[in-house]
Amino acid sequence: MLKSQKYYIYVFNCMEIKRLRKKLNLTQVEFGKIINKSHATIRKYESGEIEVPGNIKELLRLKYPQHFSTEKLQVTVLEPGENYTNFKKELHHKTLEVERLLERNAELMKINGLQARNIELLEEQIQLYKDRLKNYEGKTAS
Repeated sequence: MLKSQKYYIYVFNCMEIKRLRKKLNLTQVEFGKIINKSHATIRKYESGEIEVPGNIKELLRLKYPQHFSTEKLQVTVLEPGENYTNFKKELHHKTLEVERLLERNAELMKINGLQARNIELLEEQIQLYKDRLKNYEGKTAS
Protein backbone atom coordinates (compact mmCIF):
# COMPACT_ATOMS: atom_id res chain seq x y z
CA MET A 1 0.00 0.00 0.00
CA LEU A 2 1.27 3.48 -0.89
CA LYS A 3 1.66 6.10 1.77
CA SER A 4 0.22 9.58 1.38
CA GLN A 5 2.63 11.87 -0.40
CA LYS A 6 2.81 15.64 -0.57
CA TYR A 7 3.03 17.49 -3.88
CA TYR A 8 2.80 21.08 -4.98
CA ILE A 9 0.31 22.15 -7.61
CA TYR A 10 -0.68 25.53 -8.95
CA VAL A 11 -3.84 26.87 -7.39
CA PHE A 12 -6.90 26.86 -9.61
CA ASN A 13 -10.35 26.48 -8.12
CA CYS A 14 -13.95 27.46 -8.65
CA MET A 15 -13.37 30.81 -6.98
CA GLU A 16 -10.68 31.71 -9.51
CA ILE A 17 -13.19 31.25 -12.33
CA LYS A 18 -15.60 33.65 -10.64
CA ARG A 19 -12.83 36.11 -9.76
CA LEU A 20 -11.56 36.08 -13.35
CA ARG A 21 -15.04 36.66 -14.75
CA LYS A 22 -15.59 39.58 -12.39
CA LYS A 23 -12.17 41.09 -13.17
CA LEU A 24 -13.05 40.92 -16.85
CA ASN A 25 -16.38 42.59 -16.02
CA LEU A 26 -18.38 39.86 -17.76
CA THR A 27 -21.68 38.20 -17.00
CA GLN A 28 -21.83 34.43 -16.74
CA VAL A 29 -23.46 34.36 -20.20
CA GLU A 30 -20.69 36.49 -21.75
CA PHE A 31 -17.98 34.48 -20.05
CA GLY A 32 -19.61 31.25 -21.23
CA LYS A 33 -19.41 32.44 -24.83
CA ILE A 34 -15.65 32.92 -24.49
CA ILE A 35 -15.11 29.29 -23.47
CA ASN A 36 -18.07 27.90 -25.43
CA LYS A 37 -20.07 26.87 -22.35
CA SER A 38 -23.61 27.61 -21.22
CA HIS A 39 -24.60 30.03 -18.47
CA ALA A 40 -25.66 27.03 -16.34
CA THR A 41 -22.25 25.40 -16.74
CA ILE A 42 -20.46 28.60 -15.70
CA ARG A 43 -22.72 28.82 -12.64
CA LYS A 44 -21.86 25.22 -11.75
CA TYR A 45 -18.14 25.89 -12.20
CA GLU A 46 -18.34 28.93 -9.93
CA SER A 47 -20.30 27.12 -7.24
CA GLY A 48 -17.96 24.14 -7.32
CA GLU A 49 -20.83 21.85 -8.29
CA ILE A 50 -18.77 20.57 -11.20
CA GLU A 51 -15.04 20.78 -11.72
CA VAL A 52 -13.55 22.98 -14.42
CA PRO A 53 -11.98 20.65 -17.02
CA GLY A 54 -8.21 20.83 -17.44
CA ASN A 55 -8.41 22.05 -21.04
CA ILE A 56 -10.54 25.04 -20.01
CA LYS A 57 -8.19 25.82 -17.12
CA GLU A 58 -5.28 25.85 -19.54
CA LEU A 59 -7.19 27.96 -22.08
CA LEU A 60 -7.96 30.57 -19.42
CA ARG A 61 -4.41 30.52 -18.04
CA LEU A 62 -3.00 31.06 -21.53
CA LYS A 63 -5.54 33.71 -22.52
CA TYR A 64 -5.44 35.66 -19.23
CA PRO A 65 -2.11 34.83 -17.52
CA GLN A 66 -2.00 38.14 -15.65
CA HIS A 67 -5.15 37.19 -13.73
CA PHE A 68 -3.90 33.91 -12.31
CA SER A 69 -1.90 33.37 -9.18
CA THR A 70 1.49 31.78 -9.54
CA GLU A 71 1.25 30.60 -5.95
CA LYS A 72 1.72 26.94 -5.30
CA LEU A 73 -0.46 24.95 -2.97
CA GLN A 74 0.78 21.96 -1.04
CA VAL A 75 -1.57 19.00 -1.42
CA THR A 76 -1.61 15.51 -0.05
CA VAL A 77 -2.20 12.60 -2.38
CA LEU A 78 -4.52 10.20 -0.61
CA GLU A 79 -3.69 6.60 -0.02
CA PRO A 80 -5.76 4.08 -1.97
CA GLY A 81 -9.02 3.48 -0.17
CA GLU A 82 -9.14 6.88 1.52
CA ASN A 83 -12.41 8.72 1.09
CA TYR A 84 -11.84 11.11 -1.81
CA THR A 85 -15.40 12.49 -1.71
CA ASN A 86 -15.05 13.71 1.88
CA PHE A 87 -11.62 15.12 1.11
CA LYS A 88 -13.00 16.98 -1.93
CA LYS A 89 -15.93 18.39 0.10
CA GLU A 90 -13.58 19.51 2.86
CA LEU A 91 -11.27 21.16 0.34
CA HIS A 92 -14.24 22.92 -1.29
CA HIS A 93 -15.42 24.24 2.10
CA LYS A 94 -11.91 25.47 2.91
CA THR A 95 -11.79 27.20 -0.48
CA LEU A 96 -15.11 28.95 0.24
CA GLU A 97 -13.85 29.96 3.68
CA VAL A 98 -10.69 31.48 2.17
CA GLU A 99 -12.80 33.31 -0.42
CA ARG A 100 -15.00 34.78 2.34
CA LEU A 101 -11.89 35.88 4.22
CA LEU A 102 -10.49 37.53 1.09
CA GLU A 103 -13.79 39.36 0.51
CA ARG A 104 -13.87 40.50 4.15
CA ASN A 105 -10.27 41.66 3.85
CA ALA A 106 -11.21 43.72 0.77
CA GLU A 107 -14.15 45.24 2.68
CA LEU A 108 -11.88 46.13 5.61
CA MET A 109 -9.32 47.69 3.28
CA LYS A 110 -12.09 49.82 1.76
CA ILE A 111 -13.28 50.84 5.24
CA ASN A 112 -9.70 51.67 6.26
CA GLY A 113 -9.36 53.82 3.13
CA LEU A 114 -12.56 55.67 4.01
CA GLN A 115 -11.41 56.12 7.58
CA ALA A 116 -8.06 57.49 6.41
CA ARG A 117 -9.89 59.98 4.16
CA ASN A 118 -12.16 60.98 7.07
CA ILE A 119 -9.08 61.59 9.23
CA GLU A 120 -7.60 63.79 6.49
CA LEU A 121 -10.82 65.79 6.29
CA LEU A 122 -10.95 66.19 10.06
CA GLU A 123 -7.33 67.35 10.12
CA GLU A 124 -8.16 69.92 7.44
CA GLN A 125 -11.13 71.14 9.50
CA ILE A 126 -8.95 71.38 12.61
CA GLN A 127 -6.43 73.46 10.67
CA LEU A 128 -9.20 75.76 9.44
CA TYR A 129 -10.45 76.25 13.00
CA LYS A 130 -6.89 76.97 14.20
CA ASP A 131 -6.47 79.54 11.43
CA ARG A 132 -9.79 81.17 12.31
CA LEU A 133 -8.83 81.21 15.98
CA LYS A 134 -5.52 82.94 15.17
CA ASN A 135 -7.35 85.51 13.03
CA TYR A 136 -9.90 86.08 15.78
CA GLU A 137 -7.21 86.42 18.46
CA GLY A 138 -5.29 88.81 16.20
CA LYS A 139 -8.37 91.02 15.74
CA THR A 140 -9.21 91.11 19.43
CA ALA A 141 -5.62 91.94 20.43
CA SER A 142 -5.51 95.02 18.19
